[in-house]
Amino acid sequence: MTDQERVSSGTAGISALGLAQLRKRILVVEDEAVIAMLIEDMLDDLGIVCVGPAGSIAEAQRLIATEVFDAALLDVHLHGTDSSPVAETLTRIGLPFAFATGHMLVEKADFPSVPVLHKPFDLATLAKVVDGLLTLPGAAVTTIDGVSA
Repeated sequence: MTDQERVSSGTAGISALGLAQLRKRILVVEDEAVIAMLIEDMLDDLGIVCVGPAGSIAEAQRLIATEVFDAALLDVHLHGTDSSPVAETLTRIGLPFAFATGHMLVEKADFPSVPVLHKPFDLATLAKVVDGLLTLPGAAVTTIDGVSA
């Protein structure tokens, strides 16, 4: 690629590392290691960097305080504990997020506009939710396949 082509494409002066740093970053809060690895692989397939995963509320709060990310995917229950404190922190700082759950009926009255991703989900469903989080911060995603708001 010539310098003119690099300038035209917007990549002039951006190293490979710089391009990697431009990738969107999603905080994953999931207590099941196998599911967390699966989500991490799916995000990687979508060209998104996985921050974490955090397996507990304390770990999630630490990552929120110390890491930079664009949105979050939050398991509803972490080791049997409601993850609402993490959702409250994300809401307070204005970062979009979606809940993920393996339970059929999940009512998050305090977060009515937050999308709920029902496990198990596939790459296409995750991509739709992530796209909604990254392009319309804070916007609700209507029902799409296994996803409801």
